[in-house]
Amino acid sequence: YVQHFTTIHGCDSAVTLHLTIHNAATHQFSETACDSYTWNGQTYTQSGDYVQHFQTVHGCDSTVTLHLTIHNAATNQFSETACDSYTWNGQTYTQTGDYVQHFQTVHGCDSAVTLHLTIHNAATHQFSETACDSYTWNGQTYTQSGDYVQHFTTIHGCDSAVTLHLTIHNAATYQFSETACNSYTWNGQTYAQTGDYVQHFTTTHGCDSTVTLHLTILPNPTVTITGDTSFCEGASTQLTATGGSNYQWSTGSTQSAITVSQPATYMVTATNAEGCSATASVVVTVNPLPVITIAGDTDICQGESTMLVAQGGVAYTWNDSSTDSTMLVSTAGNFQVTGFSEAGCHNTATATVHVWNPDVSEETVSVPDSCYTWNGQTYCQSGDYVQTLQNVHGCDSTVTLHLTLRVGIDDHDVNNITLYPNPTRQSVQIRNSGSSIRSVTLFDASGRMLNMVKVNDHTAVIDLSGYAAGTYFLRIMTENGMVTKRVVKSE
Repeated sequence: YVQHFTTIHGCDSAVTLHLTIHNAATHQFSETACDSYTWNGQTYTQSGDYVQHFQTVHGCDSTVTLHLTIHNAATNQFSETACDSYTWNGQTYTQTGDYVQHFQTVHGCDSAVTLHLTIHNAATHQFSETACDSYTWNGQTYTQSGDYVQHFTTIHGCDSAVTLHLTIHNAATYQFSETACNSYTWNGQTYAQTGDYVQHFTTTHGCDSTVTLHLTILPNPTVTITGDTSFCEGASTQLTATGGSNYQWSTGSTQSAITVSQPATYMVTATNAEGCSATASVVVTVNPLPVITIAGDTDICQGESTMLVAQGGVAYTWNDSSTDSTMLVSTAGNFQVTGFSEAGCHNTATATVHVWNPDVSEETVSVPDSCYTWNGQTYCQSGDYVQTLQNVHGCDSTVTLHLTLRVGIDDHDVNNITLYPNPTRQSVQIRNSGSSIRSVTLFDASGRMLNMVKVNDHTAVIDLSGYAAGTYFLRIMTENGMVTKRVVKSE
């Protein structure tokens, strides 16, 4: 195209336009999609007409209209409940759960269907029971051991089977017979009479049982023991058992009678013809013999008497048949007494009585002194003197002293008698150088004769070791006469 202009200077000008026209594009199209459609970065989820503006390559505005049809994919869910299993579109399910299957709609869109499935299993149950005699289950009574099945419908309507494993223990009914002597104990219960007795028990399986005892009671024999059960030491007694046909003593004897001599408890078991036995016992006492003694002097002097006293018993019998506890005796001899205890046991004692005669003696003494002491008495004149002393038996003795006092004459010079040692602890030796010694008699200070030694020699020995310390006198008889010498026994 040419256009003419006048310039500012008034000059005509012509401008030629070479023009190219590009038309703006106006376009539309249709689409069908499932759930959504994306166009030029824009996603559409609804059916409708959608316009987008563009520039052409020549820079011209253009309009494109989309006629869009959206078909939604099907998303469906449903719930089902079944017993044991459920089959859906050829697929079998046995567990409760949610299951999904995919499909295409009529428009070709993918779809998902969710099944919320609940499976209730048919109950198959079994249990065991033990019963006595019978068992009732759901109205049905069973009396035999075995397996029993009952069918039920669960609360969800499913069939179920319950199996009962049943054990039946029968209650025991039992009886037995026993024969016993005197009594019979059964399970802590003692029966003493013949009869039928029933006790109830529970078996090991807990079932009641009844046991009947047919009991026969035989009496035990009545055993007695006769015989003295108390006797004196040294004696014996016979014990006799009665009441049975056979006997067994604690001593081991099987005789009906035994003889015993020792203190003890003796038992015997007697058995009768039926085989029943009983025991009896006795206590045997052996009483000791009394210890009998006789008190009193058994040495008396002529003309005296002594009282013998029996001791140790409650009653006495002497050999002269007297029954007093005492006996007056004035003659020599053996006197026996029998003493009895309260139990009647006796023992004897014997006393021997001696009757002694008094001694009568005399001494002749000649001393070269003006005085002479004899048995504690001092004499200062010659003459005959009599003293009464007791001899070793306690009897009065008469001793006559014929005394000659020779003043100024040495006794040793006349008789030549010496004693040594004096004092002495044991023996003293007597020596006479002039004549032979016939005898030496020993006296104590009281004049009692203690010992006498006969010799026929110039020397003699007398032993004082057995006597107490003190003063003693020796009467020495020589061929020329008698001399008395004093000797001292030292400690």
